[in-house]
Amino acid sequence: MGNNIFPVEVESKSNIDWRKTKISLKEHDLPESIKEKCFQIVKKLGLRYGCIDMIITPENEYVFLEINPNGQWSFVEERTGMPIGKAIAHLLV
Repeated sequence: MGNNIFPVEVESKSNIDWRKTKISLKEHDLPESIKEKCFQIVKKLGLRYGCIDMIITPENEYVFLEINPNGQWSFVEERTGMPIGKAIAHLLV
């Protein structure tokens, strides 16, 4: 959102919807090239905020799945301590 990025890794061993299983969330260190692509797509779509879903292949390649302009974030902030709500407040001000 804005000039902030909060990459989070969802670790799930399940083949079903990960939100229905026990998962692990942790901060993820995105490569600079992937960060830039995230900022580019948000800007190109005219958004100020977007939740981007990706997967990382066994070959360590990032694959874009979707962008949600109204994605859920509070559970991520709660479990990781990332200041997402604060960043949204600053964006709105």
